[in-house]
Amino acid sequence: YDEIEELILSPDWTLDIDEKDGNGNTLLHIAAQNGNKRIAKLALRRGANINEQNLNGNTVLHYCYEYENESLAQYLIAKGADDSIKNGSGLTCYEGLSMEDLQKL
Repeated sequence: YDEIEELILSPDWTLDIDEKDGNGNTLLHIAAQNGNKRIAKLALRRGANINEQNLNGNTVLHYCYEYENESLAQYLIAKGADDSIKNGSGLTCYEGLSMEDLQKL
């Protein structure tokens, strides 16, 4: 966390906080995938789009619930994350990342 914070707060930092990787994930997506509330808070303080969707249409909430980080999900919802956004498979964060996941239930 300390290294990431130092980089982001550096005057030399030039990347947009919503910069995406090859899968369309932002720093906030990665924080949600890993259940890292401190990095999620840092990204939000720097203006991250809480409802940004990646290339599959997944939001941070899709990842929170997929990886059982419900406390982070509740925090993000309290900060304005929209739990009604559907991903590319037409699923909300409560239903999973893909139809294959849903059918396993």
